[in-house]
Amino acid sequence: MNHYLEQGNGILMEAARRDIDVYLRTFYNKMLKADLDRQEWQDCVKPLRALPIRKVDPSFESSRMGKVIAHLKNWSATSYLAYCIVEWLMNVVFRQLVRPRIIASYAK
Repeated sequence: MNHYLEQGNGILMEAARRDIDVYLRTFYNKMLKADLDRQEWQDCVKPLRALPIRKVDPSFESSRMGKVIAHLKNWSATSYLAYCIVEWLMNVVFRQLVRPRIIASYAK
């Protein structure tokens, strides 16, 4: 993927960006579900900072909620305090309160 990103080869470059974005989304999802302590968070974020692309791309999201969640995931890698806030928002507020209502609205 790094090769295609460096070469700037049109369609392949876009495919590489999307692949990296999927990887990052999965990584952030697992990180936010894990309830990490400060050292564990640092161990996760350190290799992430070495990547050429380390932020989730909100432009790949079609909904406003998706864009907000993408920004929150990116913010969670900036500091441990930000991670704790986003982890709480995702695990308590979104997964327990918001998501069930969204699912129920589609069931109607």
